Amino acid sequence: MPGWPAKVTVPSWECANTRRPTNWSLRTLAAAAAAVAWIALAMPLVGPQRAAAIWSIQRPPARASATNSMLHGVSCPSSDACIAVGGPDDHPGKMLAERWDGSRWTIQRTTKPAGSILSFLDGVSCVSERSCTAVGFVVDRNGADAVLTVRWNGSSWSMTRVAKPAGSIESLLDAVSCTSETACTAVGGSEDRSGVWFTLVERWNGSRWSVQPTPRFQYSELLGVSCGSARACTAVGVSGDGSELMEHWNAGAWSPAPGADLTLPESGLNAVSCTSPTACTAVGEEVIPSIAAWPLLATWNDYRWSVQPLRGQPPGVVYGVSCTSRVTCTAVGADSLVEQMNGTRWTIDRAPDPEHSNLYGVSCAGRICFAVGSWIDSSGWEVPLAESTIARH
Repeated sequence: MPGWPAKVTVPSWECANTRRPTNWSLRTLAAAAAAVAWIALAMPLVGPQRAAAIWSIQRPPARASATNSMLHGVSCPSSDACIAVGGPDDHPGKMLAERWDGSRWTIQRTTKPAGSILSFLDGVSCVSERSCTAVGFVVDRNGADAVLTVRWNGSSWSMTRVAKPAGSIESLLDAVSCTSETACTAVGGSEDRSGVWFTLVERWNGSRWSVQPTPRFQYSELLGVSCGSARACTAVGVSGDGSELMEHWNAGAWSPAPGADLTLPESGLNAVSCTSPTACTAVGEEVIPSIAAWPLLATWNDYRWSVQPLRGQPPGVVYGVSCTSRVTCTAVGADSLVEQMNGTRWTIDRAPDPEHSNLYGVSCAGRICFAVGSWIDSSGWEVPLAESTIARH
């Protein structure tokens, strides 16, 4: 994205690629607002702060042929077993998958989808060290997007065929959540022949993917999903009117979730983590154009959503969240932002910032958390980044 500060680097395909509706690219708006106001991060926080968690930097390898690449999602079934996924930024290339074995990250072999010029994995969910599902998109030679899903069986990655939404010309998946090897839910968006984007949900039953009907909100996309049980899932994203979108699936049907109408200028939710069907936490951003973006947090208590803009904190954008209990969560975002909740209060940690880094995904196994993203190396290239901590809950 020419002319924008490196401190708020956003994947260029978020801006240039037509895979997202152009009238509400919230991640782009949030980055623009943060670019205006990031200097305010030096302001003191409101209220007393506890001791920060200690984060350590890990530098996963990048593909030898890649000039710019990132890790976008991570899933850790245990503290010594994680899978992180991503791919190329701003240029053609192949999806990236890396594995943490307790001591180091290594690149896993993946196959280039036939006919693609670019493939990218946005999210991953592992139910064990030998069972992971990752989702994203591919771009063909004509610039059209199509859904991508791959599965890890403990020794290799393989692509799985995905059902195409009826009448769609383009589609993509942003996130996935699995409760077993035979039960996964993936979410994203699809574009119809008139150029309108709608939410997309796909369900894996152990042998095939099928499209699930969702409420049809125009120019909407689901960016995060978490299944609190095999029969209950929650998805979040952004709606066509520029506000946060929350939907629930309860044993067969998706429906809008009740929540507070904030009437914010621009807001959206990027990720959600559920520890049970009645306990979910979602994160995103509230954007006031040309001024700033603030972290936006939402909690589900089985009856309604409660949404809380954190305007008392410095500006920031939150991309990922992982909860280990109803009141214990870790969220990550731009400029190595880390938010931690212990009880009912969110406080800011700052992970180390190796040359302008962003964190896009996080996964906690017990008190150990791993976050992934990208940073700018000494040569000016964007390369994969991972950080870990023992959370001070």
